[in-house]
Amino acid sequence: MKGVYFHKEGARKKPFSIRKTIDKKNQTFYFATEQDAVKARDEYRSEREKAKRRNSVNRERNLAIYGNSCALERSVAFELTDLWTKTTNRNAFVLNDGTIGDIIFEREDSRFLIVQLKTTMAKRNKDYRFSDVCGYTGMPVVCVCQTEKIGWVIDGRVLDERGKRHLNMTPDAPLEKKITRTKGSMLDLVNYLAANINEWQSSTEHEARHDFASNSSAKEMAGIDAYKGCFKDSVYEWPREQNGHTDLIIDNRRAQFKTARVQKKQSGLKIHLSTSAGKDKHGKRKRKPYPLDAFDDLIVVYEDDCGQYHFWRIPAIELSKRGFFSTANEPGKISMAIHADGVGRQPDPCAKRKADVWTKFFYRPLFLCEPRYI
Repeated sequence: MKGVYFHKEGARKKPFSIRKTIDKKNQTFYFATEQDAVKARDEYRSEREKAKRRNSVNRERNLAIYGNSCALERSVAFELTDLWTKTTNRNAFVLNDGTIGDIIFEREDSRFLIVQLKTTMAKRNKDYRFSDVCGYTGMPVVCVCQTEKIGWVIDGRVLDERGKRHLNMTPDAPLEKKITRTKGSMLDLVNYLAANINEWQSSTEHEARHDFASNSSAKEMAGIDAYKGCFKDSVYEWPREQNGHTDLIIDNRRAQFKTARVQKKQSGLKIHLSTSAGKDKHGKRKRKPYPLDAFDDLIVVYEDDCGQYHFWRIPAIELSKRGFFSTANEPGKISMAIHADGVGRQPDPCAKRKADVWTKFFYRPLFLCEPRYI
């Protein structure tokens, strides 16, 4: 019977067993009769289904109230940059993922003001909640409620001195009056920043796009810069979505960049081909395979010990044929081996189990400007 295991008679007093996953650990439970094992199995499965439904309902409720935070923030960011351009006739840009700032506004001297954006979908009881508001000294923090189209401008230094990770903003409360530079409509916020733009540090667009909160984001950007420098004939654009599956748009194709690493005691290189799946109840980040149609091309970047960059450009259709994407019929895969002749440790030709080196056909020598398809 599926899910119930039988151990040879005499091996133990309780010959029937089932397996449960508790706190991410597999545990075995034993029973004297098959009937008891089946009952316990059914109860365990029932509880798991109830938990899945509860999580699904909670997620749908949170999305209905607060929206998708990344999509929400990106939408507000583009609204603010459009307002800035129309109001000042100067440039404004939404920054790439991973940077400390979110948007930049051009000053009259052609340098830029970096702005950190925090958003919420709607008021919760009497206040508006904004998360992770610290760490932005030297720039204004703009907090916006999307549904009401109102917001606040707060100096990042003031929020750091306050020292609290989250901000609950209650209209007309003492805290609002104490820390807020201005409040009002989206246009009011833009006008205030335009009038007071010189009160904060300035930056170039290049500096703002390369000011990252983590080393991994900085390393990924270094790979993107190297790719753009090697293949200069292509047209590059930044994607509009935030924290999506596209890192860069190359000649109208959506590209996902991954950094390859050396595998210990194994030939070739390795990448993690996965995307975020939220966090578990202990706060540990979870990963999952990419969904079908997440991107058009996978670009793998590897920097060798001599500082030389190597690139692979693999079409998504090839990954799909090999079962890397998560679909209704495929669970997907979250890691991948990368090979190329002369790059990294080469496979042992005498090994009983030969390495699958199909990725070497997508290695891009620097003289090759178009992806290879097989």
